[in-house]
Amino acid sequence: MWSPVGPLAPRFAGLLVALSLLLGACASNPSPSPSAPAGAAGGSQPAASGASQAPAASPSSQPTIIRQMWGAVAGSNILVWMVPELGLDRKYGLKVELGQIDGGGRAAIQALLAGEADSVCINMDAVIAADLEGADLVVVGTGNPYLLSSLYALPDVPDMAALKGKSIAVSRLGSLSDFAAKMMVKQHGLEPNSDVAIVQTGSVPNVLAALESRQIPAASMSPPQSFIAGKLGFRELTNTYGVPYVASAVTFPRQWLAQRNAAVDNYLKAWLDAIAVAKRDRAATLDVMRRYMKIDDEEILNQTYELHIQQLLPEVPRIPIEGVQIMMDELGQSLPKARESRPEEFYDNGFLDRLEASGFVASLYR
Repeated sequence: MWSPVGPLAPRFAGLLVALSLLLGACASNPSPSPSAPAGAAGGSQPAASGASQAPAASPSSQPTIIRQMWGAVAGSNILVWMVPELGLDRKYGLKVELGQIDGGGRAAIQALLAGEADSVCINMDAVIAADLEGADLVVVGTGNPYLLSSLYALPDVPDMAALKGKSIAVSRLGSLSDFAAKMMVKQHGLEPNSDVAIVQTGSVPNVLAALESRQIPAASMSPPQSFIAGKLGFRELTNTYGVPYVASAVTFPRQWLAQRNAAVDNYLKAWLDAIAVAKRDRAATLDVMRRYMKIDDEEILNQTYELHIQQLLPEVPRIPIEGVQIMMDELGQSLPKARESRPEEFYDNGFLDRLEASGFVASLYR
């Protein structure tokens, strides 16, 4: 069921990791903190001082509500949080109501198809899989066009070859960490689920907990969790940096796009504005990250910011066809339809292309 979530998302009641069983979702029902910014629950909030000043929507007009779900606490979702937190949704005539959902991309899509959300921001391979099974969803933007995952292991695991016959922890099957784990295993000549077991732990926090408790020798993680793992002394065996991908894929049902074309344009204006603010206003961005990620370690926050925002996030985050093809190749091993489809069937860069051609993007950097 849809439930608006503020920046003070709940801590999990326990971090239980079992190697042979899927852990149940352990998040408690959230409730926004009284001190949380109103933007997290869909309320308005003035844009940060670094926000660019584009014409605001008419005060007399009612904002278009977009109920949007997101999943993992990861750097790829920074823009998701910034849009309502900095009041950028209101700036463009929208009211974005965020809700976090546990259970990976599949759970978010189920909620979207059930009408409990209007949009989701998840890993795109889950969107492609859903479309191949009959959904009609379209991706129109991304929080990062690269797969930024690492495989961290216990200090006594020397290399990837040493993982043969052992296990790798991921949050859930079908999640970004699962996709990345399988890719990294294959890149080193091993086969997932035969040479190396892929074990789902139930949540992103549980992945790191599995490693910390030494109940599993290796884990697939993205920043900031991967940076935390490195700081704790775990060994990075490999990573996927530089591999094209679509994390935090801004996804709408095709019918919703057709009926509310202007709302999608306005949402992407807010998204592009959030990128411009993030690139020039580190303090405002770190403040949003600190509250959603529940991390006070300034070193970890700055590492995540530098990688996601300054180094890899483009001003116009189009969907990379190479990244979509990589996902389709992986999905094709279990879904024959993926081998018969074209990458362009699952995304539309036209909205971003038109906004850039109109001069809107350039106006954000003047």
